[in-house]
Amino acid sequence: MTVALPCPLLAQTVPVDVPSAPAPAESADASGDIVVTALRRQSTVQTTPIAISALGEGQLAKLGATTIADIIRQVPGLQLTESDSGRTRVSIFTYLTAAHGYNSGGFNQQLGGPSADGRFPSSYDPEKLWSYEAGVKLDLLDRRAVINLSGFYQKYTDIQASVNVLVGNVSTRQVQSAASAHKAGFEGEFVLRPVRDLTVRGNVSYLTQGYDSIRPNAVTLTLDTPVNSAPKYTYSAAVAYDLHVGGGLVTPSVDVRGIGKKPACQSGADYVCRLPAYALVGFRLDYSPDADGRWRIGVYGTNVLDKVTQQARTGYFGGFGIDRYTPGRPQEFGVESSLRF
Repeated sequence: MTVALPCPLLAQTVPVDVPSAPAPAESADASGDIVVTALRRQSTVQTTPIAISALGEGQLAKLGATTIADIIRQVPGLQLTESDSGRTRVSIFTYLTAAHGYNSGGFNQQLGGPSADGRFPSSYDPEKLWSYEAGVKLDLLDRRAVINLSGFYQKYTDIQASVNVLVGNVSTRQVQSAASAHKAGFEGEFVLRPVRDLTVRGNVSYLTQGYDSIRPNAVTLTLDTPVNSAPKYTYSAAVAYDLHVGGGLVTPSVDVRGIGKKPACQSGADYVCRLPAYALVGFRLDYSPDADGRWRIGVYGTNVLDKVTQQARTGYFGGFGIDRYTPGRPQEFGVESSLRF
């Protein structure tokens, strides 16, 4: 007998997506490979980017493991809990990852003046990244409260950017190793089911980022230049309630989605304007005539308050150009139906 259980991932050499819910148990196929289905596709241990602990028959006998509780104690990061119904549940509640990646270096091959060291074409170094993430995933009150929290820190060095550089005292647009930077943030999400038919969902994220150093030849960057145009925060929330009507199900729901302000209208190293923050409200009303919900019809509304939003903006520089923006989708209402088979 062989028992395979997931354990926390301590380090990887490539970025890894961490499941947002406890992973299901693995099984063994006829060839003896452990088949992992937690990533919504079948793959062997050799091609699956998670850590696997395998306990063989000899190891189980040596450990004196006679129950599932004995086995769980041999795998860090797993916990046994008892629900009110007396069922035993196994949950992965913490994780920690460290990942490293890079983009290879290269050369600029366009014609132009010689570089300062007399060599041409000019080259740029590999771009490197170290990424760290940790989180906790809680399954409480017999799945009536599911809470996931995570935080990350990323360090970039020798960032490859298209910048203006001085080549023979001439400003030339080239790809160069321009700067180092960092990103850090956290994300939290929850699903609450305080009573049988009520579901409350929410998500919030926060991001901070900035350049740590700028190379002298990257004349279009400063330490105050935003690394990218991502907003500092986003959030969403939704409330849904199931109404049992004549053997069918009616589900009204309301949701809100918000995005913080973000930089736009870049001129050289400066961002001269910002896209304003906004929050959009929507709703749905779904009806399913049977208990299994295979057939469903619903009406919905998005941006029901008809709020004007800006998705992109060009800006107006030094008396030239036209300051214009790309608007978001306006107020919309619709009807849709679906059939699962």
